[in-house]
Amino acid sequence: MAHHCMLKEAHTISYIQQANHKWIEGDDEEIAYAQAIESLRVVPTDIQHGPEVLQRFKVAHKPLVKALSSFESMESHGEPIKPLLRQLITWTPLKEGITLLELFGGIGTGLETLLQLGMVVRRYFYVDIDPITRQVAASRMREFTTRFPQQFATTAWKASFTFLPFDIQLIQKKHMELLGPVDLIISGWECQGFSTAGFGEGLNDTRSGLFTDMIRLITWVQSISPTLGYVIENIPYQLDQREKVQEHYTLVKHYLGDPFLLDAAQCDSYAHRLRNWWTNLAPLSILQLALKYTIRDPNLQVSHILDDQSSY
Repeated sequence: MAHHCMLKEAHTISYIQQANHKWIEGDDEEIAYAQAIESLRVVPTDIQHGPEVLQRFKVAHKPLVKALSSFESMESHGEPIKPLLRQLITWTPLKEGITLLELFGGIGTGLETLLQLGMVVRRYFYVDIDPITRQVAASRMREFTTRFPQQFATTAWKASFTFLPFDIQLIQKKHMELLGPVDLIISGWECQGFSTAGFGEGLNDTRSGLFTDMIRLITWVQSISPTLGYVIENIPYQLDQREKVQEHYTLVKHYLGDPFLLDAAQCDSYAHRLRNWWTNLAPLSILQLALKYTIRDPNLQVSHILDDQSSY
């Protein structure tokens, strides 16, 4: 299911995360659920979520979860992952264009924002496991080239959907070495394990557990591209009092540092969208100061972008 949301945000990058839905039928429904979750790392949500379905999902899901209780237990591809290099960098987009990598790319709103800000994107690479989302993103690439012909040529995205595996778990170091230097990574990993709509399992949720793969890839790129910039987004789970969520929020901070909390509505979005942001492009104090002096357009109202209900 693709969500179309026009976001007018000059200073933030918002992501529309898509889930790949799959239902596997079999003699043993719990085993089928377990196989679906293990192979796709998604919640099978293309059926009605009644109480029995949710309970069956819990039963099938929990045996697959590896408990995380310490920093040392965080691994990806059998190797301990390290915190990101968080030193601030002096980042200036090259006039000839940047190389942008979007992980969990959704419909490419990170790319769109950079183009709206006037940046030239010379090479663009995209990772997202959902096939429908990829179709939407591919269509938007053509749209972006039409809208921004001087900033985003067709050559910039000719290998966007073929160079790297769609599944972030399958990306290996050799892929990143062949990719070469990257200027900027934009990423918003799966949030279901922290969402108030979920079970509160934090990084033990196999979808939110893809956090470790994200960290693995970014640290690899940092070893190749010392001036790599990154912008990372996720939901504000420091506001959630569930025990596992709070425990794993501490883990996330160990690897990413303290987040910058922002409501997108403060930057002229039509909707409130409270999110955590991490970046090495500006210090937290400067981001907070910039937000303090950001004045929202008082004329923006959500009714301006809603369909006229009277016609239904």
